[in-house]
Amino acid sequence: MAKASLARDVAAVARGETLSCLWEGVDRVKCYWLALMRECQGASILGVFPFPVKSMVILFTSLMEELATRGHQVTVMSFFPRDEPLENYTDIVLPNSFTEKGAMYNFDARRHGTIQLYTASKVVNKISDTVLATPSVQQFIHSQDLHFDIVVVHDVAHMAFLGLAHKFNAPIIRIVNFAGYEWTFLEQGNPSVVSYNPHYLTGIEGEMSFWEKTENAYMILYELLLMDYFYIPVQEAIMRKYFGASVPSVSKLNSNTALILWCVDDVLSHHRPLLPNVIRVGGMHIKKPKKLPLDLQRFMDDAPHGVIYMSLGTNLPSAYLPPEKIAAFIEIFTQLKQKVLWKWENGTLSGRPPNVKVAKWFPQQDILGGLHSAQEALYHAVPVIGIPVLAEQLQNVRMIQKRGFGVLVDFFNLSSSSLKWALKEVLEDPRYKTNAQEASRLFRDQPETPLERAVYWTEYVIRHKGATHLRSASLTLSWYQYYLLDILLPTSALLLLVCWAVGAILLWALRKTWPILELKARRCKNTLFGSSETKKK
Repeated sequence: MAKASLARDVAAVARGETLSCLWEGVDRVKCYWLALMRECQGASILGVFPFPVKSMVILFTSLMEELATRGHQVTVMSFFPRDEPLENYTDIVLPNSFTEKGAMYNFDARRHGTIQLYTASKVVNKISDTVLATPSVQQFIHSQDLHFDIVVVHDVAHMAFLGLAHKFNAPIIRIVNFAGYEWTFLEQGNPSVVSYNPHYLTGIEGEMSFWEKTENAYMILYELLLMDYFYIPVQEAIMRKYFGASVPSVSKLNSNTALILWCVDDVLSHHRPLLPNVIRVGGMHIKKPKKLPLDLQRFMDDAPHGVIYMSLGTNLPSAYLPPEKIAAFIEIFTQLKQKVLWKWENGTLSGRPPNVKVAKWFPQQDILGGLHSAQEALYHAVPVIGIPVLAEQLQNVRMIQKRGFGVLVDFFNLSSSSLKWALKEVLEDPRYKTNAQEASRLFRDQPETPLERAVYWTEYVIRHKGATHLRSASLTLSWYQYYLLDILLPTSALLLLVCWAVGAILLWALRKTWPILELKARRCKNTLFGSSETKKK
């Protein structure tokens, strides 16, 4: 009897059904053993993250590392391999040429969102072409003995690499590491509501005015045109250059997307209607703090008034700041009683104050720096001074300001006086800390961690062979069908035809009856005038 029950439960696990032992009260140990057996049936997962920004890759690999610890065979293609080996985790190391050339953007001028988009498109096109041409990637592309159940990619950044999903005939999971392109959501059937969903490059954080809606519509239209007529055609040409002319179009491959993991949260992001295969996983890179290096721990322990962390991220290294901005930071840091950790990429800092410690790289998870520092500050309830320069940074900082746990300092007005005001405001006004704690409670109040959610849905897609039932029916529609033009145009034509027919009938009837009406009118006139003349006589 026990063997029959066990066989039934094993069969249920294999079919992906709920364990019957959960419902029939069978021994808990057997339930645990069956669940563990199910988890150990590891899939083969390929992660493709060819972007030369370390903090961004850390976000992506947080998911891949967790999948590896759960028994899946994980292969990751990136510029940044792990420092230590991990069981079930294999790195394909890309040549590190791009990371040595400095920032992809500069601090010279305030750039409009259209220029940022165009510049980013050119940079990514160059990276895609260069990376796909490297011998290690070419060897991987032409391998004959590899198989993958799923391919995880960095959203729109490298559409040329979708050729790998075609090669391995695998569903696609896309990680959107910021607010996201409108193109991404529209391509998957999610509606784009321009009236209240601001584009991330507009910097708008709340309800829009008339002119803000106009700017938003322009920005979204520009992005869609840029994607359709510049970026995607170039990426498609690069893909076919390395994967062959027979590979399907980017649009066709993109429709094979099974899941979008969207790295935004419910506290610092705008809300929009989403399909069931778009999962919010903002903060999935946040982990429990690790023990700090000894020198760093001593530095922070010896700070009775607290520590300030200063980082501009990877794309905009502090070492690339204009000299007058560096001087402003040094001047104000010298006056502080707090200690300062400054992510400084060029080794030594000339004129460094004694209360400032610099390093090329800090353990950013533990001291709230690098990519998605807004979410890390939110999670750890730390007030923020934001200095937005590019991409979605302005929108993020304005959202933090709106939530009341940070202030914004305009980079192009940055000076020692503006920094002094911002530091005094955040450090001395307890409201910022209180608001940060409240926002942190909102962020943490979730049924599971974002990483657990990301892992569950990744395994869900694997279990259900791409989970095609989650995809929108709009993917099979052409653009004119999606906007009901195939209904509106014939209906409009029919209404016009009916109006024309009614008008023609009325005109015909008028023409037929007009002579009769004229005759009757003449008779009435003659009768009227005739009666008048008779009375006069």
